Amino acid sequence: ILESIATGNAQLEQALKAALKSRAELADVIKSRDAAISAGAEKYAKAFSQVEADFTRLTRAIEVDDVKTAQRRRREVDDRYRHLELNAIKDAALGEVRRIIETARKDKLAVLVPKSFQIAQAKLVDADKAITQNRYDDAAIAQKVGVAKFYGERMLQIGRIVSGFKNKPPEDVVLWMETQLS
Repeated sequence: ILESIATGNAQLEQALKAALKSRAELADVIKSRDAAISAGAEKYAKAFSQVEADFTRLTRAIEVDDVKTAQRRRREVDDRYRHLELNAIKDAALGEVRRIIETARKDKLAVLVPKSFQIAQAKLVDADKAITQNRYDDAAIAQKVGVAKFYGERMLQIGRIVSGFKNKPPEDVVLWMETQLS
């Protein structure tokens, strides 16, 4: 029994050393992994499980004292976690705006109201770029996403109005506009 206890203690001590070494060698990767999980990157199940498998290989390499392999591959794993995090942030922030643009595309508003459609798409691209440039600036992201959403909803409304007047005589359009202005 004492021999088993001594073996167990030695294994625990070795595991603790490996864990501390992993934390030191993979600190940046662990930070990126935590950020990706916080952002909801786990919803990309296949990509997330692949990068998790690579992360596990890094920790195993450190456990068997192959630190050079871990150091050589950690940047790639870190970049993949950061990419998943960015995608999750974009999906959370831009999901509604993307749905608006997709609805407009399905409803053929790109043809019916091309200027408004183009503006809405441009604002979506601006918001996407803002997130890419600084994924942690919540205020700037919220502002850009708010603008994109406004122009997307505006485009939908303009499209509805234009489609309502598609087969109307010009006089009816003018009378309706007059009513709106008064």
